[in-house]
Amino acid sequence: MLTKRENDTSSSENSVGHRTFFSFSSKKLFNIQLLEEAQGRRCWGSPYGWLVTMGLDRNIHLLNPLSKIQLSLPSQRTFPRDLQDGFRKPETLCQVFLHKFALSSNPSFSNQSCVVMTIYGGINRVAFAAPGDEAWTPVKRSPLGNAADIISFNGHFYAVNAYGYLSICELSTKTPHTIDIAPPPFDVECTSMYKFYLMEISGVLHLIVRNLDADDPDGCPDYFYDSESTDDFEFDDNASTENFDSNDNASTDDIDSDDNSSTDGLDSDDNASNDDFETGNNASTEEFEVDDNAPINDLEVDDILSIGDFHYYTVGFKVYKFDFQKKIWSDAPGLADHALFVGTNTSFSISTSTYPKFKANCIYFTDDHSEQYHKRFCDMGVYNYGTNLMEEPLYSSDDILSKFSRPSFFMPSL
Repeated sequence: MLTKRENDTSSSENSVGHRTFFSFSSKKLFNIQLLEEAQGRRCWGSPYGWLVTMGLDRNIHLLNPLSKIQLSLPSQRTFPRDLQDGFRKPETLCQVFLHKFALSSNPSFSNQSCVVMTIYGGINRVAFAAPGDEAWTPVKRSPLGNAADIISFNGHFYAVNAYGYLSICELSTKTPHTIDIAPPPFDVECTSMYKFYLMEISGVLHLIVRNLDADDPDGCPDYFYDSESTDDFEFDDNASTENFDSNDNASTDDIDSDDNSSTDGLDSDDNASNDDFETGNNASTEEFEVDDNAPINDLEVDDILSIGDFHYYTVGFKVYKFDFQKKIWSDAPGLADHALFVGTNTSFSISTSTYPKFKANCIYFTDDHSEQYHKRFCDMGVYNYGTNLMEEPLYSSDDILSKFSRPSFFMPSL
């Protein structure tokens, strides 16, 4: 887990050129010397051993902290105009503009074909790019609105929005767009007290639902929801998902179990093809620009900042698996020997048979609530999915309190 101290910002590193990593297997902290370009940057973790970084210069990179290899992604300046562009200081913009990332493959083996998708901006739009591209290509969203999480699964990117609706991202068209294919699980309420994550477990697409509570009796506001009604929305039953059937018998051998490896990393499929991920750099972005005079969710800037008055904390999780034939979610009664990791990182799972230092049937989570949240970040822990109880604190130290770059899980790998 990548950590950063409470008062560390882009200009005040405690150890110049170093970042701190906490190893769950050894229960130790490690200071790793990074590239000069990675100092004082916000970081997001992934299961491939790579971080996504962004700094005050608004440049975005892929970085492997062990090999120190860095790949350039398009600058933040190349995104379509957004609510947050005009009034944020560079440091605040670095904190709030980018939310989540997903990689189509391990850049160590396929940096020319690796596609990176991100959730960005004040209303959680989606865009994608590949290393070396000049600009981010926006993805036209469905009427159901704001993205909550994204994942690369079986050759396609999928997104779940703030209401829990699942969509597939069609990227190889002139106008990249999303197609909604399934509603949320029937027993999930579409309120702002839930957060949604997409994850692959044993070759099957899963939805992780995080249930929140707040210390304000009125709860937290629906600040990230669109004003459009979804009551009359119909799903596209013809969406091209027939080739994306879940494989319940899929092997989990892609988790590298090499005991001689010093990185305990995840081994990606070197032969995996990324031909389906066309970057569409020629796609027009004009229609995706935000009208500066148009209301966004009927929300004013003061309303966005006011959510810092709330103190959010996790009270539980539910896990569902997706049936691509029926296009429905069903309860996952248990996680077997898997441990799940959710937060600001790309959501991922590991087998505790391969990594016995982690707890089976548990969900490890970090604080990924609103970027404008003013209070101390403390919503981190381990949730036992079998007992429905919180385990011991995940990690407690000043290293987790930075609001500039919050803790993020990643699997180290060369």
